[in-house]
Amino acid sequence: MATSGAASPVPGYEYGLGIMKTPLPCDDGHGHERVARAHRGTIPGYGTWAAATDDGRAASVTMTLEPRTSQAVEHLEKTVAEALCH
Repeated sequence: MATSGAASPVPGYEYGLGIMKTPLPCDDGHGHERVARAHRGTIPGYGTWAAATDDGRAASVTMTLEPRTSQAVEHLEKTVAEALCH
């Protein structure tokens, strides 16, 4: 499951089987890039972003307003990244 598959149209992401591999804005403490395996989704009225790192850190955020703009999605991504990096 560590192999994500094809490159995504979003720079820095890889995507396959519903899971995306995305870089985090921190390293693993040893100078190596930290990445997360993530999935996001929406249903009317809600948006979610869940991710986990190879070392077992996990975080999930739910927005009680369907994210309809790239700015809203960025807020979800940033919140999960902050949780995984600290």
